[in-house]
Amino acid sequence: MATPGSTGSTGGSGTPTGVTNGAPDQPIDATVAEVGPLNQATQVTVIDVRVSADDGVRVAELASTGNLALIVLPAGR
Repeated sequence: MATPGSTGSTGGSGTPTGVTNGAPDQPIDATVAEVGPLNQATQVTVIDVRVSADDGVRVAELASTGNLALIVLPAGR
């Protein structure tokens, strides 16, 4: 899910490229591929996800600006 940056925009540095499913704040379907261990020093856990090729650019763009949140839903949702 895109999150607002310091300017209140979810679009990063401009209009996102690769947006194929509507507005830039629409959820992106992803599947968790792997969950790494918690890094005790940084309190960060790396989670690898798979998204469609169409959403890959959008996810990378949002992640590079820190404007991306991962929301875990129960199985079957």
